[in-house]
Parts: sequence; structure tokens; C-alpha cells
Amino acid sequence: MRFISLASGSKGNGYLVQAGDVTALVDAGLSGREMERRIQQAGLLASRINLLLLTHEHSDHLNSAGLLSRRFKLPVYGTAGTLSTPCGRLKPVREATERVEELPAGETLTIGPLSITPFSISHDAADPVGFVFAANGHRVVLAADLGCVTRLVAQRLAGASAVILESNHCPEMLRHSHYPLWLQRRIAGRFGHLSNADAAGLVRDVHHVGLRYLLLAHLSENNNTPRLAYEATRATLEELGATTDLRVARQGQIGAWIDLDEG
Repeated sequence: MRFISLASGSKGNGYLVQAGDVTALVDAGLSGREMERRIQQAGLLASRINLLLLTHEHSDHLNSAGLLSRRFKLPVYGTAGTLSTPCGRLKPVREATERVEELPAGETLTIGPLSITPFSISHDAADPVGFVFAANGHRVVLAADLGCVTRLVAQRLAGASAVILESNHCPEMLRHSHYPLWLQRRIAGRFGHLSNADAAGLVRDVHHVGLRYLLLAHLSENNNTPRLAYEATRATLEELGATTDLRVARQGQIGAWIDLDEG
């Protein structure tokens, strides 16, 4: 089982999760052409992807979902709210492609060796979710675009082999940003985005010796830096004496494959 970040941030998001011969694309927030280019950079062909999963309907997560679904005959899975809600100029996914399948939070989809279970998160979208991926005795959990840490989120992260976790902003940078007050409040609110300190606090609560990889995601380009996000969580891991491999996902470039079957 392995995974990779194709893009992570407010300008577009996408991840690949692979187990055996099954490959899932999670979110398609870049243009269709750029999504295809980055998938090729990761060593795969978009035509070989088996399914597309959506966390929620915001454009930086589903910008090219309909196009990729039509072009490559990809089934698109999401909650009813995600599939049916428009976002700005984008049509609801249900209207952009006929290949849609509802996957409610709490239900498990199994394709080959890969099991996928969405769980509800707190964000200002219709019915947003994170995902638990399980295969070969490993669990990878994606929890991004969440304004607060609920008991359910903490439960889903517990016992994970790897976590992709939002570390969106530095509160001090946000307060001194050019953002209007209403937008600052949205970002920092219960239905906005997780701060560096909140991400580090969640890591403290759920860390265990089996947490091998931690990928910090969805960093704000204006209100955060990779160094600040990394140092906040690194300090917590050092206090815990953890050996977890900590990395930061970037907006402008793909990451490296993280293979849980190695080592």
C-alpha cells in the first residue's frame, strides 16, 4: 500500500492511494491537463486509475472531477451533498458526469485489496468527509479541510500507519494578513481550517508507536510557511520521542511515494 500527494493547498488538491492493482484518486482540484501531468509525474497513467473520491464540493477539490470522469470513464464517489452541490461556476458533479456513486460517511467501499471508509468532518461544505484507507494490514487516514478536531476525527486517526493531516495556517500570520475580518473568522472558525498548533495538538493526542508517516497538508500560501508547519509538529514529535517520518505536502509540486510495505 502506498500514497502520494499530487497537489496540496488552496489552489488545488489531489492524492493517489494504491493497493495492489487498485489506484484511487482522491480529489481533482487542478485543471484536467495539470492533473493528468502530475499523475504521469507520479509514474502512472490517468487511464489506469480505478475511481475518483471526493472529500467535498469546493473547487480546489473537484475542479476537474467531471472532466476526468468523462474522459477516463472514472466512477466518482462522494456523499450526497458533495455530488449534488454546485460551487461557483462549477456544476454539481451529478450534472458533470453520469458515473457517480454515493458513498455516505460511515459506509465502507471495498475494491480489490483496498477498503475505503469516509468519515464526517467539520468544514463549511455540504457534507464533507475525510477517508480511512486500509489494505495489507495498513491504515492511511486523510483529514484535511477541517475547522476543528471532533471526537470522531480523533478516533479515525487513532492507530493509523500514516496520516495526511491539515496544518493550514499560523494564527499570528492570519491576524496580520490582508484578509478581511470575515474571512479570517471563517478560516479560524469551527468550520474553517486547522491551524499549525491545532494540528500539532491532534498529533499529540493520537500518536502511537505504529504511526510511521505524517504528511502535513493544505498549507496556506499567504498565512503559513512549510517551515512553521513542520516545526510546530516536529516539536511535538520530539517531545513524544517519536520516530515518525514527518513531511510537508506542497502546492506546486508532487511529493514522493510513501510505501507502507517497505521497511
